[in-house]
Amino acid sequence: MLALMLLPPLARFLACLLVLSSSLGCGDDPPEEPAIEPPPPPLRERASLMGPRSLATPASFDMFLTRRGAVLAIGAPLRDGGEIQGILLGADGEVTGERVLVEGQTGLSSAAVELAADAADGRMGLVWVRYDGTEHRARGILLDTEEFRPGEVRDLGEVTPRRQGAARGGIEIAASSASITAIVPAVDGPCQERSEGAAGDPGPSCKRFRVRALYPAERAEREGIGLAIPETCERPLSGFVHTGDTWFYGLCAQNDGRPESTLYGIRFDPRYASADTAFEDCAPVGLAGFGNDRVFMSADCEGGRKGAWFMDAGTRHSEIFDEPTLSCERETLTIVAGDVRISLNEPLDRIGALLPAAIAPPGSRALFTGQVLLVANATGASVSLARHECIDGRVLRTDAM
Repeated sequence: MLALMLLPPLARFLACLLVLSSSLGCGDDPPEEPAIEPPPPPLRERASLMGPRSLATPASFDMFLTRRGAVLAIGAPLRDGGEIQGILLGADGEVTGERVLVEGQTGLSSAAVELAADAADGRMGLVWVRYDGTEHRARGILLDTEEFRPGEVRDLGEVTPRRQGAARGGIEIAASSASITAIVPAVDGPCQERSEGAAGDPGPSCKRFRVRALYPAERAEREGIGLAIPETCERPLSGFVHTGDTWFYGLCAQNDGRPESTLYGIRFDPRYASADTAFEDCAPVGLAGFGNDRVFMSADCEGGRKGAWFMDAGTRHSEIFDEPTLSCERETLTIVAGDVRISLNEPLDRIGALLPAAIAPPGSRALFTGQVLLVANATGASVSLARHECIDGRVLRTDAM
């Protein structure tokens, strides 16, 4: 204390503060430093997507996977030459190249008013309906997906035209390692096939379709199986897929003025056929094959989009449930459709039917590149791409990022 009194007044004051602060802090733990959250990782750079591309009609496009990645096929309008173009897409959906798949017909007023395409094992099948100002005809072509070298264009016959501006649903195609097969429209005619020159009333008229093979060559020479429907829905064909050993197609027909969507299954070895109606009073959306022998069908009904799984070669279906959901689980895009959970870890084709309507509207095409979810959709007479990814646990649209 004597030493403290001998200090100058200012020094004594500062010393007292030091002693007082020390005595107050005796026995207390030092305050914890607040935790500092690490900054989020920077968003990876993403390639830009293409801008809108003009179409002949809203049904003049398709998108599918090949060994080289995704391809967007578009039928150009007459003012752009009417050719069918293939736009090669990278893992982010960026354009990596463009090819002319089918040349425009010089001197003819002709364009592809609807087209469908699919690929498997290095081969791609493309079918379309072309209108030349006089008649509608179905065409088909087989290409390799390494150099996109086209084969010879095949004429698949005259077609009864659909309503101008109708949504897709008049022509479909599916590919497997052993075959590429299409369902193409034909000219409306009697519901029952008649021998040429047969007398009598031909009976009521039906919408007619034929199943035609583009590959292999020996099957391509055979006349296809005929389908006849007295009255179809606005979108007759809701899809065509191959899974397991079975070919499945969805067909919507009017029954006493009410739309009914039926899944048909065809197996050739052993020969087997099935039919199961799942949706009534609903507009068909699409089909998606999954696993070895399951097919998903979706439809837009009163109250929103609905779905059902078909099993056992299409002979039975699950209870109808609300539209699938798309979420992020551990930064992985995950689809939940009824009791089936699908994690998008590797490339997956033709999955539009498995997506919510807000992401994949009717008539759109969707696939997972292995990195991002791409959706091609037509608005008016142009098609554009949307890209969806998981970021911080949320599904975000990233084509504008």
